[in-house]
Amino acid sequence: MTNSSVDVWQVFNYPLKVLAIAGCSMPSKAKDSATLVRQQRLYKIYQLFVCMLHSLSCARCFTFIASPPSDSDSSTSFFVQLYLILFYSSLVYASESIVCRFYLQDVMDSLQKYQNEFGFCISLANVKRNVEMAVVYGNVTVFLSSLFLNGAALFWLSHQKEFYCYPLQYQGDIQSTVWGLFVNFTCFFICIPVSGFFILYSSLVELVIAEFGGVSQDMSRLLSAHDQDEVFDTEFPKCRSRHLYLCQLVCKISKQLRLHFLFSTLSGLVLIFFVIYSLASGQMSGVQVVVESSYVIWQTLVFVWTSIRWGALPSAASSISRNIGAIAWSSQSKLRLQKIQLMIVQLTNEKIGIDIFGLITIDTSLLLMILGTVVTYGVVVVQFQLDKESSGQISENNTDVIR
Repeated sequence: MTNSSVDVWQVFNYPLKVLAIAGCSMPSKAKDSATLVRQQRLYKIYQLFVCMLHSLSCARCFTFIASPPSDSDSSTSFFVQLYLILFYSSLVYASESIVCRFYLQDVMDSLQKYQNEFGFCISLANVKRNVEMAVVYGNVTVFLSSLFLNGAALFWLSHQKEFYCYPLQYQGDIQSTVWGLFVNFTCFFICIPVSGFFILYSSLVELVIAEFGGVSQDMSRLLSAHDQDEVFDTEFPKCRSRHLYLCQLVCKISKQLRLHFLFSTLSGLVLIFFVIYSLASGQMSGVQVVVESSYVIWQTLVFVWTSIRWGALPSAASSISRNIGAIAWSSQSKLRLQKIQLMIVQLTNEKIGIDIFGLITIDTSLLLMILGTVVTYGVVVVQFQLDKESSGQISENNTDVIR
């Protein structure tokens, strides 16, 4: 156990503050303070303003997607995809705010209870530093990507005035400029909580994975002490209780993350499919191709990172079993072997990890499924476009022959 002056709430202080600034419902350590009650009243007013902002953006995106302008050129397709991304981000904000209200407080309280009862095997100061760096890198990435997307949108809007004000009627440069700035501000404001949720959840998973490794190393050192039966009898139940508590904590985190992963995966795949279909049509300009390709690459990297790191939870939870299997069994007493066997049976009864509503557990094999689906769809779409072009050429040739 590592004695650390860092509290577990301090580890996640930055991502919680970032999400609070974005208007999301965040947990709090002090729940009975009168000052906190007054702050919550003001914060609810601020949340109402942010909710109205997202609702207006969501309504505008839905209106544009449901009935885009009559022009059926590449600009319309480009902005349909852009507003799909905004619509998806607004839905992520709404769903995650609701989920955090019900589950995140319980997760943070469980982490605090674990620290009070057992203490962390890992250094929370190092984890806190890594989380802070992740928040900084994440916000910088969001800022740069927002500038990139908004710059591309403003470039196109300067040539396509009807997209600026839609579904309103274009009335002049001032009105369209104000409306366009509002849309771009909303886009940037939406990207903050989406990035914040991903950083917060990834930090939670990384903390639990590292703690599983620390408990596994403690168990390995404990089993290596052959002649210290008194120490074993005292420390083995504690180590087993720590591992069992972490498994229960993973179940709580799974409730927090399952909706986020399912919703973001399905929505991300739909957007990727739509972008691939648009790219395969070959009717986009160079700027549009760069923007669309950048989004596909970025979303794919998010899938890769999520599947690899979140999928490492089952392996981390079972690492203690692998360490137990590597000990010298012949040097262990019969009583020790019985306790170890009982623990192994308990560990192998259930696969510990983030599950999707009890259907599948996220592991590294899910990455191959997602990438295989994207590649298969891309091949089918490209082949469909090639067949469509070849059939069109055949029809033109037949028409020329008839003439």
